[in-house]
Amino acid sequence: MIIKASRATQLATLLSVAVLGTCLAQDAVAKSPSVLGAPKAKAKAAAKDAKKKEPPAKPGELRKKIRLSPKGLRFGMSNEQIAKLYDKVFEQEFVPLYKRVSPGPRMAALDAELENKKGRLRRSVIDFGKTATGIDETPLAGEYTYQNKESMSRITLRSGTTRHFFFFSNRLWKI
Repeated sequence: MIIKASRATQLATLLSVAVLGTCLAQDAVAKSPSVLGAPKAKAKAAAKDAKKKEPPAKPGELRKKIRLSPKGLRFGMSNEQIAKLYDKVFEQEFVPLYKRVSPGPRMAALDAELENKKGRLRRSVIDFGKTATGIDETPLAGEYTYQNKESMSRITLRSGTTRHFFFFSNRLWKI
């Protein structure tokens, strides 16, 4: 006896078989040996042994130094020093773009864009003096105080990340 199923039932059955097949395939991959031929269980055991060999860090101690990006950025720098550091970063970012264009209007446009990027950090300085700022309406509202020589500048990187630099008496103290 042949039972005719509706189109929706056929699709649902086909989908459930596909999901079941995917789950079984993932389970088989998880149980198979790694590319180098060693089972994953042995690799996990070796990783646990490596962790056991390291002495635990003491409270309040770091195992590695905290590194700020880009290289050369450090606390205590002035806004102008940070701007010069980012000038170098932007110049390095633009080298591949300059290699692709020939002299002319496109190169002039690249020059203008580079100069604009270099000036953004210098132009974005906000002093938290007596007058309230629009920053009070952002998530950064609790990160600064007024009337104590504090200022902030910000820059948006090529990756889309926005970095906010906070200064006391023009010395970087928070990023």
